[in-house]
Amino acid sequence: MADPALIAELERAAGGMAIPFFVEVNHDELVEPIRLVLDEADYFFEGETWYKSAFDIAPPADNDAPPETAFRFPNIDRRRTAKLTEINGPMSVSFRLFHASWFNLHKEPRVVKAGKTPVAAMEVYDLQLIDASGSPTEVKGRLIGIDYRSEAVPARRGVQSIFPGAFYS
Repeated sequence: MADPALIAELERAAGGMAIPFFVEVNHDELVEPIRLVLDEADYFFEGETWYKSAFDIAPPADNDAPPETAFRFPNIDRRRTAKLTEINGPMSVSFRLFHASWFNLHKEPRVVKAGKTPVAAMEVYDLQLIDASGSPTEVKGRLIGIDYRSEAVPARRGVQSIFPGAFYS
């Protein structure tokens, strides 16, 4: 659940709170995930470097269809992002928002303050990036949420190979 103070700050016209927005794009065919942060500096967080980026996400439409939106980010590392356009199938995308107070904003790359363990103010998982295309300057695609209503029932079966904890001998 999202932090109510964060939601109120995001809804203000000109909030004074810095809120790093982390996004991770992953797929089995990628050597390592693409990690971006919407900020003016790189971050070293959870043992990984998150690269500054000016990515753009349009708000999803509020209708009866599954959530879908456009996602675009600069082609900062052409060797890695070129692979995105060659991948068959959807890529998983996750987002996390943190209060900037968890990070030392005076270091480059930015790091977690000593003695702090950041807790995400909001997290979104299980989005899928589809129809990825790239140019020398940007990568773009569509982000969709999983629509469990359109799957055959039952969507997931509790068989022993998938859910061994439900089976005791």
